[in-house]
Amino acid sequence: MKRMAVIAGMLGLASCAPIDEPDASFAGVDEDTDVRILGEPRTCLRTASIRDSDIRDDRTIDFKMAGGDVYRARFARPCPGLRVQDGFTYSTSIGQLCRGEIIYVLENYGGELERGAGCAMSEFTPIEYVDPVSDAPLTMDE
Repeated sequence: MKRMAVIAGMLGLASCAPIDEPDASFAGVDEDTDVRILGEPRTCLRTASIRDSDIRDDRTIDFKMAGGDVYRARFARPCPGLRVQDGFTYSTSIGQLCRGEIIYVLENYGGELERGAGCAMSEFTPIEYVDPVSDAPLTMDE
């Protein structure tokens, strides 16, 4: 019962969290994955088109869409526990996930999932993954 009161208190605070400008810099995100920005950020994604999400770290989620497009959301500040818990939930009544809406980290307590920290979504930047190219010359074993 005490845990539910704490969670209810956290949810109340999360709903009052300020919405910051997104950090468009992707430097330091999952160092082994390079990305190219493909266009201007969008404020919303249709939830019916979201096929998968990839949590890169506590500030970054890549949303993979039907048709192959990928959109990166980068929070202004870390969302506590997002990467460690590797899951989140949200609720929307308009069929879109939009900038400023709150997502909640899903925390596992003894096999039961409960809402954790709440974080305001940023804009969604269209990206593509780029394979790093080595400029080192090829060598042959002798």
